[in-house]
Amino acid sequence: MLRCKVLTRFTSPDQLRNIVLIEEQMDAWGIFNIYARRGLLTIVGKESGFIPKSEYSYKGTPNNRLRSLFGSKLSKYSEEALTELKRNDVAFYEAIYGGRYGNKEYGDGYKYRGRGFNQNTFKSLYEKLSQALNLDLVSSPDLMNTPEVAAMAYMYFISNRFKTIPKDMSVRNINGFTDLDSAVYTIFRANAGWLNTPTKEGLERAYTFSKLFIY
Repeated sequence: MLRCKVLTRFTSPDQLRNIVLIEEQMDAWGIFNIYARRGLLTIVGKESGFIPKSEYSYKGTPNNRLRSLFGSKLSKYSEEALTELKRNDVAFYEAIYGGRYGNKEYGDGYKYRGRGFNQNTFKSLYEKLSQALNLDLVSSPDLMNTPEVAAMAYMYFISNRFKTIPKDMSVRNINGFTDLDSAVYTIFRANAGWLNTPTKEGLERAYTFSKLFIY
């Protein structure tokens, strides 16, 4: 049974318990490659700090940061309009997530915003996870923030992403990694979406976190 040593940062009792929950799910999914396991923990550390949570309000986020994060989704808004938009969480999430991946009704962007260990987003994903985990995450999306559910959802999500891994990726089997950096890079892309280009800032943060987990 593989269990990691956490060097620093994620060492509160709740964080350590949740790391074990994630490792138990790795075991259940047959993921025993130490680089993959470190990569999987790295993404959770970066996304939620091992405390499952809902995507936060962007009310206090500078407009230039929002434009960097969400690009074309906010391009039609002037500075004044964006400042006004971000004051209303429901309206803001509708602007960035509405009309996509099963979000059809007004308010779905907010209702199905990022949650869990890895910030699962969009109604269509909540529907898939509901079916896979035999839970009603569509009617009760906050269940995603239950540590046990968050751990199961994370491993189901990543394992299924590896079934559609692009041909340009050097490692196509999650148990096939031979170095840490490639594991972190690949799992980073799997979590964000294969078509999304990783930011330099995000990758650097992930690589830094990856050094905190030792097997």
